[in-house]
Amino acid sequence: MKNFLPLFAFLVVATTSCRQYQYITINSNNLKQEDKAGRDFVIENDSLQIVYNFKGKDAPVNIRITNKLDRPIAIDWKRSALIVNDQAVSYMPDKLITTGTASGSTLNWSKDWSTSYTSFSATTPLPVDWQMIPPKSFIVRTPMGVTNTFFKDKEKSSFVKTQKILSDGTPVYVREASFTEETSPLKFRSYLTVLTEGDGRIDPIVFEHSFYASKFTNSTMSPTGLSMEEAYVKRSTAFGTGFGVVAGVAVLGTVMAMNAQTSGK
Repeated sequence: MKNFLPLFAFLVVATTSCRQYQYITINSNNLKQEDKAGRDFVIENDSLQIVYNFKGKDAPVNIRITNKLDRPIAIDWKRSALIVNDQAVSYMPDKLITTGTASGSTLNWSKDWSTSYTSFSATTPLPVDWQMIPPKSFIVRTPMGVTNTFFKDKEKSSFVKTQKILSDGTPVYVREASFTEETSPLKFRSYLTVLTEGDGRIDPIVFEHSFYASKFTNSTMSPTGLSMEEAYVKRSTAFGTGFGVVAGVAVLGTVMAMNAQTSGK
């Protein structure tokens, strides 16, 4: 039995260690970027400040909205949307998720891009589409992610091998593909409807902001290991999946052969 242990250990390593990450550098040509890493996109006027950040798994749309006025304003989430490669989806779902059994589903933006959702068996109708922001205060909301899908260059010519230096001085190699706003395969817009009150009426004001993926970086290192404060998606590589199956067949064949030898003794 102890002779089998190295084989099974090999199988476990083969099937669990091959995870690939794709980091997405997001840019905007018309928004100001702040913080040291340049990952916060800021829009500001005399009335409000809007800050976007997409750092994390599946490029979450993190939105912080600050009301700078002395009177309340509101965000109409039902009339606000994320638009990925020209396909729009409302920031406000038709149902409010409460509790229940989870199951996964995917919204396909196109044949190349999709976003994952988790649905529950129990839901509650959502009667209010507005979210009020009191005077001199802010809200933070993450309605959805931009994508959970790897970008694949069909010609495999966009990605080039590049060296990065880790914080401890260790060199690692990744593969990167860079794009302009015109050539980027991933472009998206955030469409926000803000409601203000004046002269006894409520007026909608629309803010639309454009973004694009300027770089994709492929690596087997996790965000922590690579110190990448970016949006990212992850998957098990074809090598890891296929190799695990092959390794499993090899282990199974070896075990059967050893059992046959034992039976013959």
